Amino acid sequence: MNDLKDGKLILSPYFQRNLVWRETHKKEFIDTILSGYPFPQVFFAKGDIDVDTLRAQQCVVDGQQRLNAILSYVNNELEVKGRHFRDLTANEKSNFLTYEVPVIDFEARHDDERVREVFKRVNRTFYALSLIEKLASEYGASEMMLLAQYMSGDMRVDFADEELERPDLRLNPNVSDDFIEWAGKKRDEYYISLIGESGAFTSYEMARKVALMFTLNVISSVLDGYYDRNDKVKPNLERYKDSIENRDEVYSWIDGASGLVLEIQELPPFWLRKANLFTLVVELSRAKREGKTLLESWQADIKAFADDAPQPYILAAREGVNNRKERLIRADHVRQLLTGERAIVEARGADPE
Repeated sequence: MNDLKDGKLILSPYFQRNLVWRETHKKEFIDTILSGYPFPQVFFAKGDIDVDTLRAQQCVVDGQQRLNAILSYVNNELEVKGRHFRDLTANEKSNFLTYEVPVIDFEARHDDERVREVFKRVNRTFYALSLIEKLASEYGASEMMLLAQYMSGDMRVDFADEELERPDLRLNPNVSDDFIEWAGKKRDEYYISLIGESGAFTSYEMARKVALMFTLNVISSVLDGYYDRNDKVKPNLERYKDSIENRDEVYSWIDGASGLVLEIQELPPFWLRKANLFTLVVELSRAKREGKTLLESWQADIKAFADDAPQPYILAAREGVNNRKERLIRADHVRQLLTGERAIVEARGADPE
């Protein structure tokens, strides 16, 4: 516990997934310890040595969820069977704090590729890695992944504003100083406000990187048009592995579009459903990219549309929402609301050029 509180043991190194255990899982785990039952070992890897404090760090490779549950319980943030940690007897507290946690110290540094491989292998059980979690691990150095992580709030780049300096285990070593400097200059961040504070994504969905996949699809659709499901994500992560030449423009289009959505007074909940929000953000972004002028009535029309959407749109927003056909149908209606133009040529079913 002291190592966690003192920063000697880093619970969330850059390669870790977000915390995904729900409260019921935390309670069951704490009850396991209180009952004196064993649990699987945790894996640590070596970190760096602070040459000023002469203090070495370690990072958690496997066991993040369990150690976080323990920390939450000791901090009285979790109630188990009607009692917080503070409600335990002195003997119960002593037994809990002296419980022997099985630890394996992995003889490799935190930036060794073998550490990431161990992480992937030991996480194939219980909460299996989702597609986006696998992509975030495999393409952690891709410029497009870094951009999407930054935009969706899945990456912090402001550690340098605190007491921390490189190297720090919470900083992904794949993130270049150039990217950190670039991101540090961005101050609008309308997009993260839209997806993070509007209620479109639950905290659990944010933790499971659902918003990150959403963002990767937004970026890909703005750049390449509509496609089925996540089909363009992996190719684009590879394509933009080293750089996105128009990174500033891509960010500006999407963040600016999000700012326009946030300007709508009393935005109907209809537009916060993921399929509808996706279409609205992408079409506003593409309008910016193409230099289109929005209708003066677009905000009022967007609000009115939510109360009287035509049946084809409703179906395209309810069934097969991630299919290219349904995405194009929604885009057609939304672009008419925004610019008065058609987004697709129905006879050809083609994307707008």
